[in-house]
Amino acid sequence: MIISPRNLRGTPSTRPPTPPEIMASIIEDYVEFSVVEENWQRYTMTDDVIVILKLIPVKISRTSIFDQNGEPVYNVNHQLLIKVNVPEELRKKGVKIQQPQSGHPSFIT
Repeated sequence: MIISPRNLRGTPSTRPPTPPEIMASIIEDYVEFSVVEENWQRYTMTDDVIVILKLIPVKISRTSIFDQNGEPVYNVNHQLLIKVNVPEELRKKGVKIQQPQSGHPSFIT
């Protein structure tokens, strides 16, 4: 969701832009940003497995394109962190769960 000041808004688009259009329309390659709130999202599957996700923006670029509401379209390069909690009864006996390598974003607990 984009919430921009009025001076950054433009003419609303009639259709969503394609990824190549977004990349070709970048006018500010690196927009400085600071974290306001960063939460984990938790999802419980029907088999009681819990998947926990967090999206971390790495680089944000502003384009010359505007969405259907006239808000500027941004290109966000991101990293997805994933945690999976598997109940003991669903784990296969004799299967060893590998510990994540340093810096690896996904792991099973």
